Amino acid sequence: EMQEYLAGFKGMSPDNLGLLAEVVCQFGISAQDNLNRKYLEKALLLYELCCDTDKTFSGERENRMQEIRQLL
Repeated sequence: EMQEYLAGFKGMSPDNLGLLAEVVCQFGISAQDNLNRKYLEKALLLYELCCDTDKTFSGERENRMQEIRQLL
C-alpha cells in the first residue's frame, strides 16, 4: 500500500525515499515511547522500499536499517 501511495508523488526517487526514511527515523528516535516504535517501523519500511527500487547498493542505508532493527 505504501509503495502505491508514494508512487503517486512526482519525483519520488530512491534518494528522496531515503531522505524521507531518515526524517521518519529521526521522529522515531525523538518521539514519546508510545509513538517511537511506529515511526521506526515506517522508517524501516521506507528504507526497504528504497532498497527495492534503487539499483545501487548502499552500505550507509544498510547500516541505518540495522540500527533501526536493533532499536525495535
